[in-house]
Amino acid sequence: MEQRGALLILLFSFLSPSGAALDLTVPPSHRARVGSDTSIPCTFRLDRRSVDPKLLTISWYFQDREILRFPGTVGAPNPRLSLNKDTTKDGVASLSLTGVRISDGGLYKCSVGHGFERSEKEIRLDIQAPPSINITDNAVIKDKESALRATITGFYPVDIDIKWLREGEILAGGTELPPQRNADGTYRVTSTVTIVPTEGNRNQNFYCRVHHESLSAPLQEGFKLLYGAAPSVSISNKPFQRDLEQTLTCRAWGFYPESIAVSWFLNGTFVEQSQTRRISGSEVASSFRFTPRAEHTGMELLCMVEHGTLKEPSINKLLVEFPDLRVKGLVRLAMVTLAIGYALLLFITLYHTEQHKRKPKVRNIICSEEGEFSLEVENVSSNPIEISWHVAQPATTTNYKPLKSSPLMSENQNGTFHVTNTCEHLRDKIKPEESFSLRATVSHEQLKQPVYKEWKGTDFMKYSMCEPMIGGISQQIFYPNKEATIQCLISNYFPDSLTVSWYRKEVGREGLVQVTEGGRYKILNTVLQKEKDKTLTCMASLVFTPSLSGDEGAEFICEVMHPSLGKAIKENTGLIHVWAKPQVIQPIKLSISASGEVLCSLFVQNFYPKNISITWSCKPVGYKVPKQGERYENNEDSTYNMESTYTIPGNWLKEPSFKVKVTWKHVSMEDPESREMSLKHPDFPWRPTIEEISRFIWIRDQPTNLRCKVSPYFPDALTVSWMEKRKGRDPQVIPVSKYGKYQIPDMAPERRNDNTYTYTAQLSLPPSSRVEEDLEFICRVEHPSLERPIERSTGTRQFKAAPKQPIPVQWSLSDTGEALCTLSLQNFYPKPIELTWTCLTGSQQTNLHSEPQYQNNSDQTFNVTSSCSVPENLLRLPDCKVRVTWNHPATGASESSEICPRDPGFPWRPQVAVQPIPTLTQGREATLRWDISDYFPNALTVTWALRKTGHEELISPPHTQNYRAENKPGRAPCGTYISTEYFPFIPSILSHQGAEIVCRVAHPSLAQPIEIGTGALQITAPGNAPENEAGKTATEKPPNVRYSITRAIGAGP
Repeated sequence: MEQRGALLILLFSFLSPSGAALDLTVPPSHRARVGSDTSIPCTFRLDRRSVDPKLLTISWYFQDREILRFPGTVGAPNPRLSLNKDTTKDGVASLSLTGVRISDGGLYKCSVGHGFERSEKEIRLDIQAPPSINITDNAVIKDKESALRATITGFYPVDIDIKWLREGEILAGGTELPPQRNADGTYRVTSTVTIVPTEGNRNQNFYCRVHHESLSAPLQEGFKLLYGAAPSVSISNKPFQRDLEQTLTCRAWGFYPESIAVSWFLNGTFVEQSQTRRISGSEVASSFRFTPRAEHTGMELLCMVEHGTLKEPSINKLLVEFPDLRVKGLVRLAMVTLAIGYALLLFITLYHTEQHKRKPKVRNIICSEEGEFSLEVENVSSNPIEISWHVAQPATTTNYKPLKSSPLMSENQNGTFHVTNTCEHLRDKIKPEESFSLRATVSHEQLKQPVYKEWKGTDFMKYSMCEPMIGGISQQIFYPNKEATIQCLISNYFPDSLTVSWYRKEVGREGLVQVTEGGRYKILNTVLQKEKDKTLTCMASLVFTPSLSGDEGAEFICEVMHPSLGKAIKENTGLIHVWAKPQVIQPIKLSISASGEVLCSLFVQNFYPKNISITWSCKPVGYKVPKQGERYENNEDSTYNMESTYTIPGNWLKEPSFKVKVTWKHVSMEDPESREMSLKHPDFPWRPTIEEISRFIWIRDQPTNLRCKVSPYFPDALTVSWMEKRKGRDPQVIPVSKYGKYQIPDMAPERRNDNTYTYTAQLSLPPSSRVEEDLEFICRVEHPSLERPIERSTGTRQFKAAPKQPIPVQWSLSDTGEALCTLSLQNFYPKPIELTWTCLTGSQQTNLHSEPQYQNNSDQTFNVTSSCSVPENLLRLPDCKVRVTWNHPATGASESSEICPRDPGFPWRPQVAVQPIPTLTQGREATLRWDISDYFPNALTVTWALRKTGHEELISPPHTQNYRAENKPGRAPCGTYISTEYFPFIPSILSHQGAEIVCRVAHPSLAQPIEIGTGALQITAPGNAPENEAGKTATEKPPNVRYSITRAIGAGP
């Protein structure tokens, strides 16, 4: 398993060479339409390697929130998001999004990882929704100011341009209401233009044209004016009586066209209980059953009539008031009595005169050239007149069927009216080849009985059948691979027996090829519209997707057949041109040459035809003329790409007002488009940033160096300054002078591989024992590309003081008799310090436990004392060393101190002293004594030697005859060890006279053993032996002596 891990690490080391091996390509933005399915592009490439699926991870983020991860998922999966795992091996990490919504717009981020490499880039998704146009008002009144209205809805974003046109000429005075938001997030707006129509405008074409960024070409809706008549409005009612219901009637008449709306309002509140009935094509009556209450007193009843000929709704008002019934009754009685008397007198007087007045004159039915029947009545009083129409077929039958009609009244100078009543067209009411009888009935109070007028017809065929008219094929700009619709308006025909065929004429070929449903062509079903005169209108539509190779220069023909035609009529598009509008996705790109010139480039792609005009300009202009170049590319779909370049001197960019502009114009574009790049432009690539700045870490009595790195930037016009800031109640920011107490060395900018610059500014503070706590330094950078200087702070002072070791590590003995090593460190900051004790014996290392003890100093620094116990058995080893290591932020690197028992300062080396030599007598046993004290650890080794002139021999009691060695170990009150060494032997004049017995003591603390000898021994003959100073003879044995053969003392007391 370890070998496999090592192999993987080795493999990743080869897979991850230095440099950017993972190259991620993401455009700055991507557009999608509402309701469509889109793919947000993201591709990647590995340098000289193929993709390993096991090492690949892909994540997508929306507004900094992860929305998709491959492999795996995040949270509840969004069914509208997906990623094609089959294409990831080819370097495609694009995010698929179905059913695009307005809320999907925003900033996305594509993140791709491969092994230890990862790269991520952002892309903005712009949502678009194309508008639709609905002409809501085209009814006008001749020679009177009239309003044309259109509702444009379903568009996004909100910016939109609306123009009104008459026969291609733009109409002034168009106004729009503020856009409103639809439920799906799109917008709608109402546009109005006011005109004064004349008779000359009757057959002219009017258009509402819309420009919106979602449209590749302007959208327009054409229409003709509908000349009509404004309605007259009146309210009929009786005087209001409290709590007595009555029916209020609002009547509107004399209007055209027939569409009209009547509404009631009570004190501003809409009344839903009203009912509207149509009396004729030009008259309606709306009834409202109203019961007035006391609380209604003073309220207003409104009748509002809306009609296409009215700029504003027509409003009639009625005030709710209750009269005094008692007074009113008396007055009414008196008035009625007088009125009756006066009426009787007047009636008798005028009766005969009225008999001689002219009665209403009903003229005969007339038929127009279009087959419309009408009847005129003259001398009609203001009282209502009723005219009804009926038709019977065949003419011999009496089974009459009612017909609709529309009246038109005009007032004469004598106060009477002239009435023209027109019957609805008979196209769809009778069989045109059979005879029919048309009857008009006129009723009026001035007529003793109804007047009947009849028309007997034998052939209505010439009025019934109408030849279709082709209004022309809509012209538009065709774009490759974008669905287009060719529409042909066919109108004024009857009956519904129309046959529409589409043909195509190939480029350079004779003859026509019929277009059929299927493949890339779609023929939409025609939608019939019945006109007022009962004729029919439809729109024939052919939908297809143009291509440059197949449709450029082709021609489409719409052929119409109808029973009313002797032969087919045709309308053609003329030669169509498929134009591909230039696409500029990226801003102006800037690059720097080795000589310092700046190359401006713009990439224009996917346009047709090839001719395109690109113009560069620059402000301010220098004395040197810039160089302009261009390079074309051919695409597989016959479109072209072109890269236009513009080379300018790099020092021109030092001017803050520098701006370069490129403008392109193409036949597929309505207006030229342009891009600009300036030093302040968001896409300017070489705006300096402060990549890193040193933290203000102050170490007592040491110099402090602060650095501020600025990169990348261009041109070389950078100004870097240091500011000194102190906080507190009144914060102060003071510029730092290079001639003051601080040092600011002059640094030269460095050129990077991409020919931009990097600069590192430095500020040096001299050594000091004290610095204000609230002091900080600010690095301020100024450059022509910056709106305002950028700044970055070092942060306030972070104090550091390195620990000092005033004395070496000290040895001591604990109360338990163990060896203690103690380290003292002083005057450091901050407080945390890492201390480690270890004991080294040969190749072995033993960690020793310690507990630091801290002490606060008056200058805010700290002292620490650390002690550890060293096991005695480790000190007995000859190569034992004790090491203490400390690590502190102010030192930068760890420091250590090492001690061992052989150091000069070790306190427990053995002290050896020989006691006075007793009188030595030939053949009589004597005892020599050495005292050994103050040693630690208990690892003492004692050996003996007999030294003669020029000769020395070791004594190994009890193996050597006449010698013994004995010792008495012990422990001193201070915790060190002591030992008394006894050396009994039998003196011999032959062996010992003039010789010296040496006690040799070895200990781990000694580099060399200690040797203490007796000096030259003097041996006397028997009988001459005096007592020694202790009053004892030399033959006495030492008390409480333990005899030992092994002379290495190390097992404890």
